[in-house]
Amino acid sequence: MTLPTSALPPTSRMSLKPDPSTDMPTVWTQMPGENTTPPADSARNVLALVSLLASLIFPLNVALTALGVVAMDNHLIPEKAMSIVLAVGGVVGTLGFPAMLTAIATGHVALVIAKRYSRRAARRWMAIVGLIVAYLCLLAFGSVIALFLIAGLNGF
Repeated sequence: MTLPTSALPPTSRMSLKPDPSTDMPTVWTQMPGENTTPPADSARNVLALVSLLASLIFPLNVALTALGVVAMDNHLIPEKAMSIVLAVGGVVGTLGFPAMLTAIATGHVALVIAKRYSRRAARRWMAIVGLIVAYLCLLAFGSVIALFLIAGLNGF
C-alpha cells in the first residue's frame, strides 16, 4: 500500500487520506515489497469520461437537426444529402434519452469513485460537467415534451 507524503511533519504523513487544507499535490511513495507497476485499468476514473461523452449525445442531435433544417431552408445542400443528415440525426436522437440517463448515473458514481483517486486522476471536472449537461438536457427534453402535451390538450 502506498502512503501519501508531503511537506508536512512526519506525524501527519501517517494518515491514508491527503490533507485537503493544503494545496500541495499528493506524492505517492513506494512501500517495501510493493509491486512497482500499478494496474493500467485502475489509473483513471473512466466513468467520469463516460458521463461527459454520454451527456453530449443529445446536444449533438439538436445541433445536427438544427443545422440540417437551416441548410435545407437556405438551399445550401441538396435534398438527398439532407435526408442523410436527418437520418444521422434520427439515429443520434434515438440514443438521446438513454444517453442522458446513462450520463446522470455514471456521473454520480464517478463522483463517489473520485475519492479513491489522486487529484489529477480523479477527473472530477468531467463528472461534474457531464452531470450539468445531462441535467440541462433532461430539463430541455422535459420542457419540450410538456410543451407538446399542453399544445395537444389545447387543440393545436
